[in-house]
Parts: sequence; C-alpha cells; structure tokens
Amino acid sequence: MPAKIRIFCYLGSPRVYKSTIAGRYSGTEVEYIGASQPKELPNWLWDYDARPISDKEKENLAMFEQGGSVGFS
Repeated sequence: MPAKIRIFCYLGSPRVYKSTIAGRYSGTEVEYIGASQPKELPNWLWDYDARPISDKEKENLAMFEQGGSVGFS
C-alpha cells in the first residue's frame, strides 16, 4: 500500500510541483491541501488536518500562537 503525504500550501504554488511529480513517479499518494490565494493562509489551521478556521476558533487557539523571527540571536 503506498504511503500518503499531505502538502499544505496555497493552491497552484509552483513550489510543490516537484513533490507531486516525485510522488507520482514513486507511486506515493500525495494530497494537496490549501487556500486558493497566499493571502488566505493566515486564516487556516496549520495542522495535519489543515482547514480554514473561524474568528472564534482563532480566539480559542491564541494561547498557542508563536511569533516568528529572522536571523540569529
């Protein structure tokens, strides 16, 4: 049975084409999940079961939010 891989990105992203092509060649099922536009991704739950989330869900998950950083510290 082939392994299953999920890729979360905005739909139509050129960055995932290599992964989907490699999956087809190797017989691995690749599931591609994402928003239609990159600007919509902040409104998604970035999880194995990625999906759009409501404002209420964002409030409930705010305690888990982490800020990003660039560079070395």
